[in-house]
Amino acid sequence: MDDVQAGQSLQSEACYGCPNKILNNVTVPGISRIFCTQSLHLGQFNVQGQLYLSLVQPLTDELLFKDGTIDITSSINQNQTPSVLINYGTKIGSILEQNPVKITFSGEYNIVPISIGFLQADSIYLEQAVNVVSNQILCDYLEMRDSSVLRITGPLISQISVKVLSHSVLHSDVITADQLKVIGTLIANDVTAMKLTVEYGIVEIARGQIHTVSTLSQCSLDFTSLQATRIFLIGIIAQTDVKFTAKTLYVSEELFIGQMVTFYAENIELQNNSVFSCYSQFEAVNFSLTGTNANVFEKAHFTAQNLSIFNSSFVFKAQQINLEILIAENSTLLVPSLNITIFDLKETTASVKGNFVSRSASFVNCNLEVDGYSQFSSGSGLNSKFITASLNLIASKFVTVFDVERLVIQSPIYTEEQQQQIQVLATAEQNSPEYTEIIELVSIWPGTIRVGSGAQLKTEEIQAGIVIIEGQISGPVSGFDITASKLLSVFNVPYEVQMGIVIKNELEQAERAYLRIGRSIMVMKFVVQGTNLQINPGQTQILVEQVYTLTVMQMLHIFEDSIVIGEFGVFMQTATIEKIAEAFGEILLESALFKMSQRAKMTARRISLSTLNVNQNGQLYLQSDDVYNPIVSITASNANITNITVRGARPTSRKNNCCGGSNKNFGGCQQGKPYKILTFALPDYEKYVEQLTGFSGDNCEGIGGFAGGSVYINVNVLFINGQIKVSGYAGQKGAPGAGGSVYIQTEQLVYNKSAQILANGGDCGLFGGAGSGGFAEVDYISLIPVEEMVFHVRDDDEQHKRVIKQNAIKQRQRQQKDDIEWPNRIQLPFTVSTNDGVCEQYPALPANKYCKNKATKLDKDTMACTVPAWAVILFIFFAAGIISLFVYISVHVVTKCRDKHEDAEDIEGVDEFVVTADMLCMDE
Repeated sequence: MDDVQAGQSLQSEACYGCPNKILNNVTVPGISRIFCTQSLHLGQFNVQGQLYLSLVQPLTDELLFKDGTIDITSSINQNQTPSVLINYGTKIGSILEQNPVKITFSGEYNIVPISIGFLQADSIYLEQAVNVVSNQILCDYLEMRDSSVLRITGPLISQISVKVLSHSVLHSDVITADQLKVIGTLIANDVTAMKLTVEYGIVEIARGQIHTVSTLSQCSLDFTSLQATRIFLIGIIAQTDVKFTAKTLYVSEELFIGQMVTFYAENIELQNNSVFSCYSQFEAVNFSLTGTNANVFEKAHFTAQNLSIFNSSFVFKAQQINLEILIAENSTLLVPSLNITIFDLKETTASVKGNFVSRSASFVNCNLEVDGYSQFSSGSGLNSKFITASLNLIASKFVTVFDVERLVIQSPIYTEEQQQQIQVLATAEQNSPEYTEIIELVSIWPGTIRVGSGAQLKTEEIQAGIVIIEGQISGPVSGFDITASKLLSVFNVPYEVQMGIVIKNELEQAERAYLRIGRSIMVMKFVVQGTNLQINPGQTQILVEQVYTLTVMQMLHIFEDSIVIGEFGVFMQTATIEKIAEAFGEILLESALFKMSQRAKMTARRISLSTLNVNQNGQLYLQSDDVYNPIVSITASNANITNITVRGARPTSRKNNCCGGSNKNFGGCQQGKPYKILTFALPDYEKYVEQLTGFSGDNCEGIGGFAGGSVYINVNVLFINGQIKVSGYAGQKGAPGAGGSVYIQTEQLVYNKSAQILANGGDCGLFGGAGSGGFAEVDYISLIPVEEMVFHVRDDDEQHKRVIKQNAIKQRQRQQKDDIEWPNRIQLPFTVSTNDGVCEQYPALPANKYCKNKATKLDKDTMACTVPAWAVILFIFFAAGIISLFVYISVHVVTKCRDKHEDAEDIEGVDEFVVTADMLCMDE
């Protein structure tokens, strides 16, 4: 091997060594090799062959190296044959750590490319816009600056670091490096690195396996596929932007997206990861998180088509969230607001701080809280707790069923203006413009649940301030409850008896509340607490046939602090009434206990109690137009009766009639004819009776009086402590009503001497006559004063009732044998009165005194006094006899007179005996 000299032209296929001096303008022809081992400064080379730079001897201070630097300038001319530039000094480990050899490509901004087939060195520098092309590069350190360009058709392998600085451009098929720093452009097909830092410029990587990706300022990162452990994207300079794009992204530990970042990924998968995003634009098509510890999107704009979260905690504090599909399982979610097509949660706790809108929302074994309003078209909440400020279920042309275990909405304190709008919803027609305008506003109020027309809700419990059911609602077989504090409006209710209604106000002062139903319905229970409730306030109570009634099937509880006004009935197991102002309707009670407190006042059309124990204190006030059935019917083992007032038929206007009501007797008439008296069998009572409630008085020129009602009591032990009143009422410029009827069957009658049973007719005023008295019959086995009261308990209740019934029948049969007329048949130790009303001019009359002529009989169908047929026949025979006798006498007298005249003429002229006409008959 000869040493090369300065300016020497090397021979082809020769091998040379570098002298220990400066070499300039050395041409290395094709296939030639030059080994430089001790050069201080290698100058200019025209490289066609191979240039080997090698430090095979130990470096000492005596060697004339300058910083261990090898400069290859742009004067290296590249011909057709690729060159190989290798730094063999990399084989000397410890020495290179102290003084590594650097290869610098200094292009002096010449765009003529330098082509090196294979390049290996400790450190490689590209500067001054050098343009280098290589098939493969191996180095510890690569740095590019000054707009240099490096294109590598093969791999780039760096043990330490690759830096693309100062607008430089690096193109490589494969890059393997410990550290990658880009302030320029990096384009690669496949990158494997421990850390990629991008401060400025563009990064385009098809496939990346990078432990850490981070940005510091304005840049753009584009990945087709990226697997990373950590990603930190931050734009720290004002008005700068970081753009990150990935078609497929997998991050195993942490994804941090800071301010001024625009992030887009088509498919993201994060495992055991922490995700943070703030002041950024985040967009994804498919976003999947598994086992993550903390996910926070704060002050970001978040958009994703599909978001899947498993075993994770995800916190949204974003300014705006747009999602198509959200799936979460065994996770925790915090979201400011959400507008989503499909929402599917399992074993998850979710909190939405704003409004929640979803076409389909499903949550199973979840706790979901929404601070704002919620709007769904369909969904399911199996075994879940759902709390929201308001809920609006709207119909969808696809799926319209929403299934949730509990719907809980805290009731707010409503303003005076809101109170007025609620009253409009309770009274206005459903399809009126007034109703339509307000319902849309109220639907998004805090405290409102609305099931829109066509929507279906399945639930076990609803709690809200306002509940509006326009669609379908149902629950499990065991039933469901609806609790409302201000308004419950149910237009479409299930026919199955499974719904319970609770109107409850938890404020200190009772407020007005409304219950509106679209048809007569039955519910399992009805509880009113802390409120003044109006049932269907927009309906006319007088027109009973147009009023929708509420029927309670199991439990009725009206608390003392409440007032109920409206139509409802009860057919139930347990009834506790503490205070009711007006409760219209038919009340049928089948219960273990009926309890009515002393402060209670109950108004209804009919009440039927079939129970074990009745404790009726306070005022029980009922009215019904039914003449044929008892208005109050009580069947029980033990009953305590205090005050019952029962009113019967309403006054009516009968043409040309002004009479008092009829019952036991006919009402007195100022004009026309009284009501007819009817006879029929009393249900469950072995007796034919007159009409139970009697008739009301005629209106005359005003309003007549109501008739008295009817009370039927069949109990084992009866305690009468107050008054049972079924008397008729006086009219206002009209006739009074008749008294009603009281029938009592009991084994033991426990009485208070101040007790009263009143079934009197109403007194007349300026118009009409007296109302008829009613009936009051008490069948008992024994009388017991209240101070001697002893209750007997029987095990066989049915047998006990039969014994009472049989004994009562026997007692009544004994009473009927008495000659004394009722009501004085048995003298009870308290007041029993069934008198006709007072009216001197037009008194009530019994049937046998209605017709003044004793020969006539009352026809109850025509209310006319007629002569019986037999009397007519007898009269005819009698009249015929009289006429016959008169004819006979007349004929006889005339004949006799005629004979006398004839005899007188025969003896005329006979002197011995003269007979004159005066002697035969008297002058006419």
